[in-house]
Amino acid sequence: MQLAGWTPNPSGPWVSQQARQFAWTLSVRSMPLRFLVRDRKFTRDFDAVFRSEAIKIIKTPIRSPNANAVAEHFAATVRADCLDWLNEPI
Repeated sequence: MQLAGWTPNPSGPWVSQQARQFAWTLSVRSMPLRFLVRDRKFTRDFDAVFRSEAIKIIKTPIRSPNANAVAEHFAATVRADCLDWLNEPI
C-alpha cells in the first residue's frame, strides 16, 4: 500500500501529479509493480502515467460494490494486523 497526498477536492491534474510522484519511487522497489487495480473515477492522464511504467490498469466492474468491499476489507485487515500496534504505548 502506498500513501500519497490528500486534498478535500482532488482534480484531474492533481491526481495525475500524485501518480507521477508515486511513479518516481518505483525504480527503488525490489519487485516491480505489474498491475494497478482502480475504480473508474480517475482520468486518462492518470492511467498514462502507469502505462508508461509498463503497469497494466485493471478497472473494477461497473456497479459492483462488492469489488470495492473486498479491497476495503483487505486494507482494514492489513492496518489492524500490521500498523495499529505501532501506536500502542510500551
